[in-house]
Amino acid sequence: MKSGMKSQRYPVDMEHLYKSYYRQLYLYALTFLDDKEAAMDVTNDAFERVLLDWQKGECRQETVLGYLYRLIRNYCLDILRHRKVHDRYMQMKLATERMEDASYSEVMEFEDRIINLRNAVEDLPEPDRSILKCCYFKKLTYKETAEELQITVNVVHKRMVNAFRQLRNMLKNDE
Repeated sequence: MKSGMKSQRYPVDMEHLYKSYYRQLYLYALTFLDDKEAAMDVTNDAFERVLLDWQKGECRQETVLGYLYRLIRNYCLDILRHRKVHDRYMQMKLATERMEDASYSEVMEFEDRIINLRNAVEDLPEPDRSILKCCYFKKLTYKETAEELQITVNVVHKRMVNAFRQLRNMLKNDE
């Protein structure tokens, strides 16, 4: 350790700290991760970080326990964020694989359904077509659609219900 640093006035007995608080900190990590191995790794990593910081003279005894808790929380949150990204990637991969596994006829059937839906939307009478396009293609709210078309929100709602009823009838005939 560096001499002349104020933090040396409060020497930390790392072994005592480890024995006294390891289980408590491990259980804290376990509440985040629900994975015993990952909780052990995080707890050990936090103690290792504190030891390295102490050796550099950057850690004080009176703040070390709070620092350990903060390190463990941050490490756990990093792991959880990584898991979330990994899960999203796996979902995208599975969806892509399903599309790759789809037969040519399934893909063509799906494309035909999309074309039929687009044609059915174009065959809707006005103002249903314009209202539906505002809400679904422009992604406007009912209120924004009402303002753009200078009608009431209630009319937008009624016209959307009517448009969906018409689309169901049109597409039912195509199946």
